Amino acid sequence: MFSKKLLGRVSASLLVVVFSIAPLPVSAEDIEIYQSSAPSEPPNLLFIMDHSVSMKGLVDGVSKFDALQSAFEGVLANPALTNVNVGLLTFAGRKPTLHGVYFPVSPIDDDAQAIMLSNLLPSYLSDGGNNIGYFSMDDDALPNPGPGQTVRSFLPQILAYDSSPKGATPLLEAFYEAALYFRGEPPVMGNFEPRLVNAAHPSTYSGHIISRQLNVYARDDSPTVTTNTAVYNSPISS
Repeated sequence: MFSKKLLGRVSASLLVVVFSIAPLPVSAEDIEIYQSSAPSEPPNLLFIMDHSVSMKGLVDGVSKFDALQSAFEGVLANPALTNVNVGLLTFAGRKPTLHGVYFPVSPIDDDAQAIMLSNLLPSYLSDGGNNIGYFSMDDDALPNPGPGQTVRSFLPQILAYDSSPKGATPLLEAFYEAALYFRGEPPVMGNFEPRLVNAAHPSTYSGHIISRQLNVYARDDSPTVTTNTAVYNSPISS
């Protein structure tokens, strides 16, 4: 059981974005989710989670990251949370290792595996097997969901996959990337090939799979290879 003091301190690390950015038109998806009546359309929730080194800090003997994971699991496991779309973005590090959207805003009880395989790959990234021409889950830096595993049970698994928080706390950049996602624009912080931990996952965008490689020795964040026609798939319908 986590203390109120601990949960209060990690509350700022568990951020939920439910919004659209102009010039997109206002729709039923752009509403306050905490209300007495059910919304006419499933709300779109993008969880933005702190994965920076400060989350290693202890409160009452428990790390803030462990408390965050527990809170996240508890929120998504709540059986009352239905008819809602959820996704995940984490933030940590500094340029050029900031993060893109890890999992697209999707119906909470849909099959996570089918969602992760939703973007076509160019043939040179095909595994030559059953996933010919499609994205293989071995081509990314995330854990693999099990057959029939739902989005609600898989998102906490992504957060726990790298259990060692590290880097700075680029909160502004995380909100910027979230805005790009909701606007349906090209990834910026996550503009890297899927095998890199900071990459936007291919299921979050359309177009060619990003082949931009991280050049950690450059003073800027210039790519070594660029083939990018990708744009985020906004969960907001026009």
